[in-house]
Amino acid sequence: MWRTRSTQNVPFLPFLVTCINNLTWLYYGLWKQDSTLITVNAVGAVLQSICMFTYLVASKQKSRPMSQIFVGVVYLTALYLYLTVVITSRTVLVDRLGLAGAGITMLMYASPMMELVTVIRTKSTRSISRPLTVATFFASSLWFYYGYLLQDPYVQVSIWKPGRGLMCLALNK
Repeated sequence: MWRTRSTQNVPFLPFLVTCINNLTWLYYGLWKQDSTLITVNAVGAVLQSICMFTYLVASKQKSRPMSQIFVGVVYLTALYLYLTVVITSRTVLVDRLGLAGAGITMLMYASPMMELVTVIRTKSTRSISRPLTVATFFASSLWFYYGYLLQDPYVQVSIWKPGRGLMCLALNK
């Protein structure tokens, strides 16, 4: 995007949803005092923010990404207010935050599933990025294993993500 100054065929929403995912898990890691969750998601949030900034600089049409950012900020603000004003128990707060993180993670990994609609319609796997699919498979498998080690069901929610990665890899042959 930076080199070509074009966002052609690159959707903005996955960058934003991934950034929101990172920020949610960062907050969860802070409450759980888990340095791995904190470090990985802080770095992820910074990198996604850089990608979003690059997208906005390269994009000719800025109104849609800006409105999506606005919705993301409203979501994060509402989540924060709910957790800090409505919830009074630390245990319930961590539980609800984990649930929110698991939900946004499922959304983050579901958005690329739209590629499968294109694959089925065109009968071509050209739209699936093999390196991204492999990376997603390994990353989600590691998060599942980490959640298993911690016995944290919210981090373990990634159990279906490796399955998605395997399905896309099988289609990509």
